[in-house]
Amino acid sequence: MEMNNENQQSDGDLQVDQMDPAQQQLAKALRSSFRLLSFLMILVLILFSVSEVTSIGPNEVGIVYRFGKIQDEVVEEGLAYAWPFMIGRVEKVDTSQREIEINDFWVYETAEDRTKPLIDRTVSSEGLRPGYDGALLTGDQSLYHVRLRCGYQIRSGDDQLTEGVHPAIQYKLNVTDAPEMIRSAICSAAIRAAAHRTVDDIYSNRGDFAIEIKNSAQKRLDTMLSGMRIVNISVTEASWPLQTLGDFAAADAARSRKKKVISDAKGLAAEILRLVAGRTYEHLVGDPIERKDQDPDDKNPYDLIGQYAKARTRGDNKESKDKLAEIDKVLSNTDGAAHDLIEKARTESKEFIENTKRRATRFTELLPKYNENPEFMLAAEWTKVLSEIFASPTVEVVVVGAGNRKINIQTKQDPATIARIVRELAKLKDPHVSGGGDE
Repeated sequence: MEMNNENQQSDGDLQVDQMDPAQQQLAKALRSSFRLLSFLMILVLILFSVSEVTSIGPNEVGIVYRFGKIQDEVVEEGLAYAWPFMIGRVEKVDTSQREIEINDFWVYETAEDRTKPLIDRTVSSEGLRPGYDGALLTGDQSLYHVRLRCGYQIRSGDDQLTEGVHPAIQYKLNVTDAPEMIRSAICSAAIRAAAHRTVDDIYSNRGDFAIEIKNSAQKRLDTMLSGMRIVNISVTEASWPLQTLGDFAAADAARSRKKKVISDAKGLAAEILRLVAGRTYEHLVGDPIERKDQDPDDKNPYDLIGQYAKARTRGDNKESKDKLAEIDKVLSNTDGAAHDLIEKARTESKEFIENTKRRATRFTELLPKYNENPEFMLAAEWTKVLSEIFASPTVEVVVVGAGNRKINIQTKQDPATIARIVRELAKLKDPHVSGGGDE
């Protein structure tokens, strides 16, 4: 075979050599062109075979097509390869979070209106205009305007609802207009949520209202196999109809003042109660506004005084004594003024009892002497009393006349005490005289 090739090459060279120079140049040009064309065909074939290699970003997934039909495989972040053009391809799908604003339940606004607060806008004499103004009809038959904002995205592979089917494939097969589908689901959910709520409930609990809308709208999207997930819904603006906005603003201001007055009153009451009953005052009087139910497991029950009063009203003596003992225990361990008063009363009571006992003992000791000789015993006791009086530094004894047996005793009282006595005597004579402080 090598001999044949060499013979063929020799024959070709002989044929070229036998050509004239022009034909020789043409043959060489054709040979070079054929080699270049072969190289280009090989290069095109290589480029064609790698033409469907693409890069998938961090917020993307790739859906694989083959002969125009979506395959069950989804390519995550990284490089993806599909069959060459006309056989297969990879379509990128954005999975990042997107947002949409729902104004279906909001009032119609011009460019000028958006520069003014709601209360300063011109109100149409026709009221709400169908096709222009939107509103929710609440369960108490009121109208309420809301503006909603929703964040949504395609579910991830770990969040798929149908086993073996990636949410991105469901999205591609079943969704043609994602914002419109989201808007429709949220509007339907908002209408249902408002239908069983009062307007005050929506106003006071926007967060709960938005959560209910989100859950209801998500169920509808899942039923439609949309492959989308609602990330969040918020009520960005809310308002009563503009015709009544002034009245509602006044009512809202009154409600705010009421809350402030109640808050201030509760703060003052708590301060007074802490001063009187200490930090444990709630165990005595409770807090009927904040705490309506008593915890049965609480070792220190609340509103003991109220429970004691109820027991007295029922005539339950045993429970009355038990509650009184609990009240006494709380007051004994508190740090308020009531504790100081109770301790002072206990001290004075103890002193009074001790003094009474001493006096009773003294009279018991004097009784035999009195029975034996009353006049002598009284004279002796009177002498002791006089001695104590004369020994006082506030008493001055004046003896008048040598033969006079009369003794005058003049007391030296404190000037402030004398002034107070004078004022009290003046009050007895003239009730309209007002007394001042001690001088």
